[in-house]
Amino acid sequence: MSLSTVLWAETITQEDSSGLISPYGQNPNIFHVFAYKTQEGIKNTANRVGSATERGFNKLKPKAKQAEEGIERTAQAAGQKITDAKNAVLGDPADGPAPIVQQPLEQSSKQNNSTSQTYPISDL
Repeated sequence: MSLSTVLWAETITQEDSSGLISPYGQNPNIFHVFAYKTQEGIKNTANRVGSATERGFNKLKPKAKQAEEGIERTAQAAGQKITDAKNAVLGDPADGPAPIVQQPLEQSSKQNNSTSQTYPISDL
């Protein structure tokens, strides 16, 4: 009985070398037909899902590129605003180092006196 069971199981699903179920011939076993039809349905579904995924990706690709460009522009604008704010507070580095003015405490900073001395920051 065990030998006939093995032979019957082999005739249900006849696989080729790639592991796929081979097409059925003139007088197929009903289980082989079901297995082959199921395999074909799964392959068709996989192809449809793959095509739909590819179409969806192609629709999203331009939008992703636009979003990436927008993020890049925003980052550049933010960087420029940070640089502008830093230059407004600390002075523009292109103007050179800010001078340090030394004068007596009793003298007003608004008065320009020849006794005051100016030292560049780089000398400190």
